[in-house]
Amino acid sequence: MKKKFITLGKKSLEKVSPKDLLGGGHFIVPKGTEIIEPAAFEDVKGQLFSVSIPEGVKEIGGRLYNGTPSGAFIYCRKLSAVAFPESLEIVGDCAFLGCEDLLVRKLPKKVRKIGKYAFEGCETIDRFVVPDGVVNFGRYVFKNCKNLTSVTMPKGIQEIPDGTYYGCESLVAFEIFEGMEIGKEAYKGCSSIKKLSVPKNVVLGRNCFEDCTGIETLELSSGVNVGRKCFCGCTSLVDVKLSEGIEYVGNGAFQFCKTLKRIEFPESLVDLGEDLLWGCSSLEYVKLPKGLEDIPGYFFNGCVSLKSVDIPEGSTIIHNGTFRGSGIETIELPKKLKKIGYGAFEDCKHLKSITIPKTVSGVYGDTLESAFSGCEELEQVDILSNDINAIGKDAFKGCKKLKRIVIPEGVEIIRRGAFAGCDSLDEVVFPKSLKLIEKGAFDNIEKYAVPEGVNVVLNAYPEVSSGVKFDRRFDDERDDEPHVSTSS
Repeated sequence: MKKKFITLGKKSLEKVSPKDLLGGGHFIVPKGTEIIEPAAFEDVKGQLFSVSIPEGVKEIGGRLYNGTPSGAFIYCRKLSAVAFPESLEIVGDCAFLGCEDLLVRKLPKKVRKIGKYAFEGCETIDRFVVPDGVVNFGRYVFKNCKNLTSVTMPKGIQEIPDGTYYGCESLVAFEIFEGMEIGKEAYKGCSSIKKLSVPKNVVLGRNCFEDCTGIETLELSSGVNVGRKCFCGCTSLVDVKLSEGIEYVGNGAFQFCKTLKRIEFPESLVDLGEDLLWGCSSLEYVKLPKGLEDIPGYFFNGCVSLKSVDIPEGSTIIHNGTFRGSGIETIELPKKLKKIGYGAFEDCKHLKSITIPKTVSGVYGDTLESAFSGCEELEQVDILSNDINAIGKDAFKGCKKLKRIVIPEGVEIIRRGAFAGCDSLDEVVFPKSLKLIEKGAFDNIEKYAVPEGVNVVLNAYPEVSSGVKFDRRFDDERDDEPHVSTSS
């Protein structure tokens, strides 16, 4: 049986052809071989069932170049058994990628490197022991090993690389050590995990436990750093304990945890991400840190079961979309609040009243823009601030039960759509400071007592040939604006 070798200082097995196989699809690697090259078994990947590798072989080759994988046994789907030599030191990138029938539970003690995607898609592997000598452990090593239930890692290992157990839907037994750094998507889709306890000072990468749909209880110890979308889509999560000493929880960390009913954030937190509880449709209770100054954007978006929240007294900003589409019925805005962001309470269909404190300020164009749009049950609005220059576009659009509004002194512009769709609005008290009411600000401006000298825009720019309309966001600053002066 003639083998093909190339000499690169070491003897390498380059290619195996169908005629080299023994009966039953078995192959014996020739003695004297030190490296099995990437794609060595490419021509027999549908016929290879077992391989014996002799002593002296140090590397099972593989590489990932510009996204194209090439491993020694890549896609040998029928390969079920490999006899590894004690001399083996390196399992290369993608070496056994797609070997669906391969059953291997441990590697020789001398192995020091397991490359990227080395065992991806090896669906028959049920448990695995990583040798103590491994110092180089690649990304996505066990990706989509669907029957892998347990993995034993060396005690001294400090990192679980990106995607290590991605899609290992049967995984239940694994270890996370104190101070360990866990990469992005490391456990994504591990749906059999029921209980998770993370020790001190562990760094959890983004999407780390995303779509772990079986997790019911979660405990994070002091010093844990929670990355972006870390627990997003954990749809069975009910019990969460966040210990004091946690300082950072990233954007969308608990997004779409649909069974989560309550969560308390520790006082030690200095940074809470946006979208953090987006889509937590069963959430009923939240405790925010007392020192929280900014309520992040879209934080409670879609939390339809959340009826009320105590906002910390020192909070100065409610960012864009913070309570959008939530079930908020009552809320007290803090006395130090300075800004309410775009769409902050948009589509809060059960909110009945709101008092905007006197500390809220704004500039032309963005003040309260869409802030309360779609609040169908909103009946009472008290704006105490005299430091608001404009009522923003669509600010109270669709507030069907709003009957009366007093627009405070200092307001100079009422933007388009600000009170459109307010079907019950019978009384509007305009300030002396008012200069401009944009087209469509009210459904029927003629029914209200507009002060003399206020410019009311009754017509828009005509359409041009392309069908595009001119931007009219800053109508008051344009000399060519088609204003019509009216007086009451």
